Amino acid sequence: MIEIHPNLYVGHQGDYEHQVKGQEGWAVVHACKEPYHRQLLGYAGRGAPKEHPEYFVAERGDRLYLNLVDAPDPAFIRREIIDNGLAFIHEKLAEGLKVLVHCNQGESRGPGIGFLYLLREADVLPQTSLDDALAKFRQIYPAFSPSGGISGFIAAHWEEYGLPRHPSAMRFSPRDFDQPLVLIPDLVEEWLRNKLPSVISRDQMRRVDVPALPFKMVREAVVNALIHRDYDIEGAKCQLIVDEHTVVVMSPGPPPPPITVEKLQSFNAPMLSRNPGLHYVFAKMELAEERGLGIKSLKTQAEQAGLPLPKYAFNDPYLVLTLYRNSTGPVRAIWEETLQSLSTAEKTGWEWLTTRDVVTSAEYAKAVSIPGRTALNHLKHLTELGLLRRTGGGPSTRYKVLR
Repeated sequence: MIEIHPNLYVGHQGDYEHQVKGQEGWAVVHACKEPYHRQLLGYAGRGAPKEHPEYFVAERGDRLYLNLVDAPDPAFIRREIIDNGLAFIHEKLAEGLKVLVHCNQGESRGPGIGFLYLLREADVLPQTSLDDALAKFRQIYPAFSPSGGISGFIAAHWEEYGLPRHPSAMRFSPRDFDQPLVLIPDLVEEWLRNKLPSVISRDQMRRVDVPALPFKMVREAVVNALIHRDYDIEGAKCQLIVDEHTVVVMSPGPPPPPITVEKLQSFNAPMLSRNPGLHYVFAKMELAEERGLGIKSLKTQAEQAGLPLPKYAFNDPYLVLTLYRNSTGPVRAIWEETLQSLSTAEKTGWEWLTTRDVVTSAEYAKAVSIPGRTALNHLKHLTELGLLRRTGGGPSTRYKVLR
């Protein structure tokens, strides 16, 4: 058993049985189907019933049970299993517990999850290449000898897990843009592209470069802020704030009446410009749509990219638009007390829900791969927490995602 990060240990089954089992102050990730996941669910055949709500992941207090086998093919390594393991580790370390991640031999699945955790949450592994990262990790944990499945999964996803996630990794000097307004969208995009590298698409097994930011959405948001801001508010400027999860665009002034924040959030606000002359110039230069605010395209682009829908708010004197760079942004944005009340499976469900506006229980169950009854329980809990609003009844029941 080796400590690879403060309070995070990787080892084998014997380490758990002889050193950690029954000890207070520990959380455990059983990164092996046999014997722990099987014993917990009590199945006797080759595998757990596929319709079981905890077929992939089961959580009991400070122990997480993964239905993870050391397969030779990465197709059998489910992303859902790995991500639940990483989220559990992060939560338990934040609670001040020591965490042991173990498989049977301590050579493949357990250390594989440990490797991805260091990539995702720590700044100890180089990200110049996968070989460099693995070489450094083997200095920390020499026994790492992944199977073809774990090795292939890491090769397909390592750059994505290495995406900067901490403010320290995103920190760079502020920049003022005092040039003519029509030049600013291009200058902002060029500046951000030079600061942030491309990453690997999370939606494809093959390696495809994609931007580290949803640049088209950022551009649309910046243009809207410049065109529709209130220029009579002295000392206020449009602001762009980028962190590891979000892009926030702040524009001085509330929405011009009769437009409200609620109408903006519905992505169906009426056509109205506070500065029609400026809007006309931007439109003629093909920098903006003359027909309206362009907010419908923000929703469409988010849906196409598989990202959570943007969020509008008014924080006097600024209209604040939050764009999400990844699915974890909304999870981290909700109140800490609420976040802690969600199970790992519910957090996964909430991540998916933030990419939608209105859903049915059947759609939720299919998206999260859980039985209908479990889906109803999730949706009920999320509704009680104020994250959803239930409308209709019977077959017409819908759940509105609140932002």
